[in-house]
Amino acid sequence: MRIEQLDYFLTIARYGSISQAANNLYIGQPTLSAAINSLEKELDIKLFKRTKAGMELTPIGQELIPLAETAVADFYAIKKRATKKIVVKSHIHLACDASASYLTIEQIISRCKAQFPTINLHIHEMLPAEVLRFVVEGNATIGIGSVADYILPKHQEYADDLNLFIKPLLHDEICFCCHTQHPMASAAAVSFHDILDEAALIPEGLVYQGIFKTPHAYQEINNLCTFSNPETIKSLLINGQFIALLPQRLVQNDPHFQKDGLLKALPLINHDNHYLQYLTYCKEHPLSEIEQYLLDLIESVYQELSPKCIC
Repeated sequence: MRIEQLDYFLTIARYGSISQAANNLYIGQPTLSAAINSLEKELDIKLFKRTKAGMELTPIGQELIPLAETAVADFYAIKKRATKKIVVKSHIHLACDASASYLTIEQIISRCKAQFPTINLHIHEMLPAEVLRFVVEGNATIGIGSVADYILPKHQEYADDLNLFIKPLLHDEICFCCHTQHPMASAAAVSFHDILDEAALIPEGLVYQGIFKTPHAYQEINNLCTFSNPETIKSLLINGQFIALLPQRLVQNDPHFQKDGLLKALPLINHDNHYLQYLTYCKEHPLSEIEQYLLDLIESVYQELSPKCIC
């Protein structure tokens, strides 16, 4: 039995649905189903009844809810206590998803090092869904994550359960990107339904953070490649064989997307694809002077990103 299996069990029980639980956990439904099946097999009991309405707890499953909640809470309490640093830190750990890192990290690092030249900054780039867990487990003091705006209430509920602070930093949306010679480049806007048969490139973080309002909408795209580094996507776009879905903020200052550049960004319609980046840290963690400065600095850098639209 693994702690994440109990976490999955509690999430399914909360939402009464495999699909909603998978969306909240940012994992695939097959992965979630396999984990629960494995847990049921190990315990030799049925935790849920699969019905047309969703997932219904069995009597024994209902009895195990408080035990599982205690086990999960104790696990994270132990992790936080074991990783807590009492001394003044010379090493600061910041967790952020790749799009957030690409957008702001250069300014954050340069300004922080100018103020505190002797500190060591450790930047951990990861999938958006991993940021909160990385912070609550004490592996990073501060996190910059991303989430689809319609998921934010569930994200906030999850953070509240773990005593995490969440503050929105920046709203953004996904745009359609292609080479200027691509047949779709002359359109005023591109429908999501028109790209389903195109060779499409998407940052993997968008796939796992539920950015499209229809659950697992990216699975409708028949020819898809995902990448951790958005710069790889831009390089592939230049050869003219691909289209891409990218956050608008990642292309607005790129010379390839300027008037005389090789690439073009257009509005993506027929899909609610707004999302936001947020700041998070653990409320129980006593912030040092440097950590408080870094929190204020991150907010300041994002406030300087004035609203611009290139598509």
